[in-house]
Amino acid sequence: MKFLLVCFSIIILHFQSGFSQSPVYQNINIEGKYKICRIDTVESIYIIYAQKGNPIVKIASTKDSVCNCEPIVIGQYYDLDLESRLNFVAGKLSIGGMKVNGVLIPLEGDRVIWDLFRCRNLKGLCIFPQTDVLNKKKE
Repeated sequence: MKFLLVCFSIIILHFQSGFSQSPVYQNINIEGKYKICRIDTVESIYIIYAQKGNPIVKIASTKDSVCNCEPIVIGQYYDLDLESRLNFVAGKLSIGGMKVNGVLIPLEGDRVIWDLFRCRNLKGLCIFPQTDVLNKKKE
């Protein structure tokens, strides 16, 4: 009888994990060209939705005014240098949002990856070439 209960519990837990709000991509390739799908603002933060393949990533970028830059445009493709803000957070499925510069940014589900990213070669809505970012890291 105990054996049946243990087996039943394992089966229930296995099926429950398949019905989460959003897929969690552990080893996602986040290098290359991303299409900018949408740009929103939440107080002092730009929320940028970018897509490469099927999943959509959500990027938070602080509103900064930069002169002489190339602003990103919805529908265009860019080489984004992304980094997860929740990379080292255990149990990120239980997190509903994250603060960026004091502004709470909610995480989403459905086609948007349950994560929040920063883009190393983006300042505000200005995109910078990857070589500029690499040179700044070396200094």
